[in-house]
Amino acid sequence: KNFDSEYHYLYVCVRRFAAGEDDGVPGAQEMPNVVRRLLESFLAFKLPSKSGIGVKLNELVGDTAEVQRILRFVHDYSHAGGLASFERIGAVDDEEALQVARDVMALMDALDNDHASVMRNNQ
Repeated sequence: KNFDSEYHYLYVCVRRFAAGEDDGVPGAQEMPNVVRRLLESFLAFKLPSKSGIGVKLNELVGDTAEVQRILRFVHDYSHAGGLASFERIGAVDDEEALQVARDVMALMDALDNDHASVMRNNQ
């Protein structure tokens, strides 16, 4: 209720998590879903005719280490197949979640600095 949209809320959550803030921000265990949903919305705007986070990121950015880290993070943890996946993959690592959140913020800044600037100023 404090934000204009779910997208705005998700952006603020990832931005604050990336900055090390923990005041009301979802933690590392929730970040895979938060990051995935944020990227889905952002990338739908950037490339509406394409489907899939990976396809869109690879087209916009290329197959970089950061893109691979983001994709592995959201795919491994956000689409886990229940307890079996949790046992195989384990809990989300706090440092990995922090790095991915920072990567996503840097990526959004690089792809659309004007938009990211407006979003940063509306936290």
